Amino acid sequence: MSGITKLEQGQLIFGLGFNTREYYPSSSKAYKVWHSMLARCYSPKHISYPQYGGSSISVDPLWFDFQIFAVWHEEHYEQGCELDKDTLIKGNKIYGPSTCKYILPKFNRVNRISSYTKQDIDKAQELKQIGTYKDVAVWFNCSIGQAYNLVTNKYNITGVKK
Repeated sequence: MSGITKLEQGQLIFGLGFNTREYYPSSSKAYKVWHSMLARCYSPKHISYPQYGGSSISVDPLWFDFQIFAVWHEEHYEQGCELDKDTLIKGNKIYGPSTCKYILPKFNRVNRISSYTKQDIDKAQELKQIGTYKDVAVWFNCSIGQAYNLVTNKYNITGVKK
């Protein structure tokens, strides 16, 4: 690496992540996934932060280095799939190489629904009072139909549809 430190080559992303730009560029699919994961966990400005960083979801320090994440991504990514931390370990709170996999979006939505709490239902109802089902869907990162079911309390506390 010719004696240049990682921090000299690039700024920290959300105070933790860095990209040495040795091989994988910041324009890659891997970078978009990595950046989004860090934003959900470490940027209070991100719309999904309350469900991730605000709920103690974090990233394994190994993955603070984008190049390490990118190698894992290249080995595991399948077209059309989303990064998931809940399938391998139920209730997992860490994004990392031993806790994540790529899954189809429809299965990722099931994981989100199964983790709704009473507080989520209350928050969804509060959001709907001042906005639309689309606002609720964006907040909870789910479909508008799932937002409707959440607002109208069609799920029990564990997220299973009544």
